[in-house]
Amino acid sequence: MTDSNLTVGRRRFIQTTGLLAALGGFTTTGSASDGGHDYTISFGPDTERGKATEVLDEQLGADSYEITDHIERLSITEATVDDVEDPIDSIESHDRVDYAEEAMEPEIPDEPPAVEVAMTDAETADYEGDPKISYGLEKINGPTAWETTEGSTDVTLAVIDSAVDTDHVDLADRFTGDNGGYDSSDGDFHGTHVAGCAAATTGNGVGVAGASDSRLLAYQLNDGNSIIRDVADAVEAGADVINCSFRSPGFTEDGSEWVEPQGWREAFDDARASGVTVVSSASNSRDKPDKPDAVGYPAKFDSVIAVGATDRNDNVTEFSSEGAVDIAAPGNRILSTLPNDVYGEISGTSMASPIAAGVVGLLLDADPELSPSEVEEILTETAVDIGEPDRLAGAGRIDAAAAVEQVAGDSGSEESTLAISDPDGEVDGFERDYELGVTGSLEPTDINDHDSVDESTAKGRVDGGTDEYTFTGDLQYFGSKGAELAIDGESVDPSEVAQKRTIIVDETADATVSYEFEVGGDAEKGAYAGGGPDSIDGTTISGEVNGHQDSYRYTGEVSDWSAKGDGELTVYIDSEEASFGVTDGDATFGQNVYTGNVNETVEFTVELTNTDTATVQVGGADDVGYYVAGEVSDTDGDGSVTVVFDSAAAGTDQTVLSAPESGGEVSKVTQGGEFDGSDSLDAVEYPLRVRAGEKTGDSLAESDADGMGTLSLKEPEQSPYNGPHELPGRVQGEDFDTGGQGVAYNDTGEGNRGGEYRDTDVDIGDATEGGYFVGWIEAGEWWEYTVEVTEAGTYPVEALVASDDGGGSFTVEVDGESVSTSFDDTGGWQSWTTVSVGELELEQGETVVRITSDERLWNLNWFEFVGGESADIESGVYELHNVETDLLADVEGESEADGTDLIQWPSNGQQNQRFQVSADGDAYTLTAQHSGKYLTASDGNVVQKGSGDPSDSQRWTFVSADTGYVLENVATGDVMTAENPNEPKDATIDTAADEASETQQWELVEATDDNESADVKSGVYEFHNVETGRVADVAYNSQDDGANVIQYADWDDENQRFQVRPDGDAYTITAQHSNRYLAASDGNVVQDGGEDPSDSQRWTFESADTGYVVKNVASGEVMTVEDPGDRWGGNIGTAADEGDETQQWELDEV
Repeated sequence: MTDSNLTVGRRRFIQTTGLLAALGGFTTTGSASDGGHDYTISFGPDTERGKATEVLDEQLGADSYEITDHIERLSITEATVDDVEDPIDSIESHDRVDYAEEAMEPEIPDEPPAVEVAMTDAETADYEGDPKISYGLEKINGPTAWETTEGSTDVTLAVIDSAVDTDHVDLADRFTGDNGGYDSSDGDFHGTHVAGCAAATTGNGVGVAGASDSRLLAYQLNDGNSIIRDVADAVEAGADVINCSFRSPGFTEDGSEWVEPQGWREAFDDARASGVTVVSSASNSRDKPDKPDAVGYPAKFDSVIAVGATDRNDNVTEFSSEGAVDIAAPGNRILSTLPNDVYGEISGTSMASPIAAGVVGLLLDADPELSPSEVEEILTETAVDIGEPDRLAGAGRIDAAAAVEQVAGDSGSEESTLAISDPDGEVDGFERDYELGVTGSLEPTDINDHDSVDESTAKGRVDGGTDEYTFTGDLQYFGSKGAELAIDGESVDPSEVAQKRTIIVDETADATVSYEFEVGGDAEKGAYAGGGPDSIDGTTISGEVNGHQDSYRYTGEVSDWSAKGDGELTVYIDSEEASFGVTDGDATFGQNVYTGNVNETVEFTVELTNTDTATVQVGGADDVGYYVAGEVSDTDGDGSVTVVFDSAAAGTDQTVLSAPESGGEVSKVTQGGEFDGSDSLDAVEYPLRVRAGEKTGDSLAESDADGMGTLSLKEPEQSPYNGPHELPGRVQGEDFDTGGQGVAYNDTGEGNRGGEYRDTDVDIGDATEGGYFVGWIEAGEWWEYTVEVTEAGTYPVEALVASDDGGGSFTVEVDGESVSTSFDDTGGWQSWTTVSVGELELEQGETVVRITSDERLWNLNWFEFVGGESADIESGVYELHNVETDLLADVEGESEADGTDLIQWPSNGQQNQRFQVSADGDAYTLTAQHSGKYLTASDGNVVQKGSGDPSDSQRWTFVSADTGYVLENVATGDVMTAENPNEPKDATIDTAADEASETQQWELVEATDDNESADVKSGVYEFHNVETGRVADVAYNSQDDGANVIQYADWDDENQRFQVRPDGDAYTITAQHSNRYLAASDGNVVQDGGEDPSDSQRWTFESADTGYVVKNVASGEVMTVEDPGDRWGGNIGTAADEGDETQQWELDEV
């Protein structure tokens, strides 16, 4: 079908490979026996073979290479080059050479091994004369498409792969003619399987069916020919479709992306230009998350359709690469041909690609005139959206029936004429650009050098004349700058006949204008999209023009237009000038008055409309000599911009104005007036001014402002921060009052040295055990805290402190009374210790606590006025039952790792739900029995962590509650809390402030051990039979109740993985893919649903010589492989325990 007599006026190639003799003019680095290297050399257009040979002679020396082959179509010559320094640089130095590169040998992607499947066991439906077809063909609606066409040998599909068994009973009829000189009856499993996916014979009463009944060609990888040669040969042999289930071999030196083989690219570009549709697997490299685009070549080329892989549930598979994917097709456990007339399942994008290639064969059989671009468009337009990201599934999962129906139902074979003319009728220098697209073919009949055609699209310009075309199908879109359109001699309005609308945004004054608008439906870039940034986000289109035009195609109507800038804008929709243009910008303040304190930062809000730049100014009225003005730019345009004014920096060279929260920048800042920054600004009102646009001049006059406001600076007032804090109780050191230096605190340094928590001059650091601390404390520094005393009394005062410089001393003062203490070096700046300061009497009501440093250097974490006492708990092993949820504290997954969360879980009698409570001074430690690690408060969570000497974060007090106890952490003062009481199972256990809630109350139940089963850790396992080595497998991935459990080869699939969880004195075993229990039923093991497990769904594990015997609680029988000889799907049932290895199972944790 494809024309194989095309003229090749494209770039020429020479393939070179290793040197037979020393190169003239080069220094050799080894002997010829070291081996050669392959290179691809691209010459300029029309370089014949003889001229290429002359170039090599001149550049490399008369005996520097030996020509071993020549590819006429692309003028590619293969030779050997060896022991040459910088051969690429040397070859490229010739002026007739465009580039040289080291040639690449393709690789078959990593995929699971083929698993032979007996046809009676194949998990698929039959189709007419074929016993079975792959589920993948049913998924893409192949049988429905076959009602229109099954394909035929009129369409030729080339498979470039490993060896194909051309004598296979399901493939032999597909290989007709000379097959390009290739013949292999000793095929490889990969190539044979791929060929069957594409075109195993349909309806022949044998085996399976492929996607189409196309004629097959086979080209074997790495058989001495290059990929460039194979592609060129396939084109010459008349291929209409080429399938490539392979990839290029490696990544760039920095590992960021695949190396692009330029020679491959030009070969595949040539194939597409010759009318051949090329389909390629996206590769199986999702395990490379550090690669921004793991799709390999040739799939990544624009001229190739890249195919990702899906499973039977329309989910993209775990292996399918992420990146430039065009479309997806089934590629998981695909049933197809294997050598020697057998069949089997393989998973990979290598299977998805030939299925898609076979569908292309169906389309071309339905309409032989389809171009590769039309084929790709039909596949993507009719694809099923499966809810996966474009970078995984492209346009969606392929739908063969919808694609064939679109082609078969397209009546666009009738040819029409189309004319684009200048309404002025004379050359006047105004060139009316246009772009158009049709659904069928498009041929020019009267155009000039300013116009171009690419398959079914064209763009050009008219100035006083007319351009003419013939086309088939329908008008897809037409956009122009005022040109008139006629079809078959009749003037038409493109908005009434075109399938899509077109908008052209044209800036004519060589000045920047940014624009944004909404459309009612789908949008795509047009023929004119360049020169500035432009983007499409759903139905929102935005961009920037400066002396050029952008165009877009869309459906629906244009709305919410805005355009900002200094240029001149003309907008055309279809071919009519629209009323859209540059919109005026505006800027105002969000409120009339903003207040703040002198020597502090103040925020005010600027509201922007149709502008992304504004000028703001603080001060400048007649009665205030100070002002600062600046330009806010690089904002998001319309919306609010938060501007920060630092009154303490005013008059200095520090940052005075900023917009950090809005992502904007403030530039062109000027300051004026008599203020020199040596004193604070006065506590008075300062006028605010703003206008849209760039800043010009030093200051902004009131008459030029768009908006006005007032900034009122006041002397700072002391007020509580996160308070008042209740006493008795604990107060964090970093929560000192607001009001600033000399009012709420005294700090002898500048700025927050630790840079954490608050914008303040007090130094605050990040505590390693969670929270913050006041640090780098010098003698004479102090902090005040507003507190609310809830009950009068005399209370002990404690504090958590640290020092690595000899210790420290401090004083705590309340209402004129004070206590002091000193402490020794703690051994580290974050080696925290609790010190007793003394006792202070407090009156009920609000008051202020001041802490003053008497010596340097030390850190303060918190201080506490201690009220109440810990309950007296007898040491022992307990379960912690939450009063609200009635669930137990449980170390998640029985993990022994530090940092594992404590969660809520039903009682299972396991050691990870039991905790040793031991007295430790005036508090207690709680140690997980299974791991020997302490329960620890960490960043608001309760985790297991560490052993040895406990820190305060690992010590708890028990306070009696209405029911049970409240467990308070010594370090944080927060209490143990069960999160999500409405959905408690598996919810974490955290720490939070005591709110007297039942979610914070725990009953201690002394632990007993009644579990007689072997101790098996909760987790996800594969069950491997000791006798057969096969794994337990829920048959055919079924989700249904009653599905049998069988033995099968290990596929690493979810239906071979089971969650084992304790349930009282036994365990449940749950299939991961269906979330159903394994149950004993009439001598069989099946999967079964239900909320609370019955005894038939509960099992015990008894240790055996190897692994375990798995016994059912209801029947007393044990899990057994019934026929150990049936290794491909033998049933797993239950039987009396006979001590047989068919009844013993090894658990392999996943």
